[in-house]
Amino acid sequence: MKKQIIFLTLLIFGCSTTDLTKIETADELFKKAKKEYTDENYLDAIETFKELLLRFPANTIADDAQFYLAECRYKRAEYVLAASEYDYLIKTMPSSNFVDYANYKKAISYWKMSPIYPLDQKYTVLAIDELQNFVETTKLANLKSDAEKRILQLNDKLAKKIYESSLIYYKMHYYRSAITYCDLLTEKYPDSKYINYALLVKAKSFFEREKSKLKTSQKDFSKSLKVIDELKEKQINSEIEQETEFLLTSIKENQKQS
Repeated sequence: MKKQIIFLTLLIFGCSTTDLTKIETADELFKKAKKEYTDENYLDAIETFKELLLRFPANTIADDAQFYLAECRYKRAEYVLAASEYDYLIKTMPSSNFVDYANYKKAISYWKMSPIYPLDQKYTVLAIDELQNFVETTKLANLKSDAEKRILQLNDKLAKKIYESSLIYYKMHYYRSAITYCDLLTEKYPDSKYINYALLVKAKSFFEREKSKLKTSQKDFSKSLKVIDELKEKQINSEIEQETEFLLTSIKENQKQS
């Protein structure tokens, strides 16, 4: 029994001695994690960066570790987690030199999650908000320019979603709803490339509403004509011009009949 106790004691102390020799400093852990990151072993790097942050939260390289932890998530296309890790750095390490760039990468993480226009655009809206915040606060001129371009791209996607909705309602003969969506597009995205198309849908919707009235009813195409006048003041492509002329002809024919 005594021999067994002695053996166990030696084993425990032996293991403890071995473990103590393997304890790494913050710099050693960071060097190890950075190599794993460079070698694209992102899962290993994540664990090592997390260990560093757990053991050395107040170390001067903690913000480096936090930033690269977020970068690992980003590289693995884990954009929700990446955004969360960037956000943690921004909020808990505000004096870090990484904060400005972390703001940018947080926004880009949401931008990466922005889906095609028919789908729910929650992340598109989040991306626009974060990119706008970055534009207003950053000192990085090249990234500011990039962020502004991405905002325009995302706004264009939201405008397209509204325009396509108006078109769907028009085709379903829900003309009031089609007009509402056209007005929404004009209000929210007045510089969108879909504005002229939306105005055409609006003019056609007003026309169809009047045309569908009973023959005994007085038909008033003034609203449709007003939108057509608005279109004529704009630079429109040949497709819209042709459809506008066809609509004008249809209005004149209906006016003769009423």
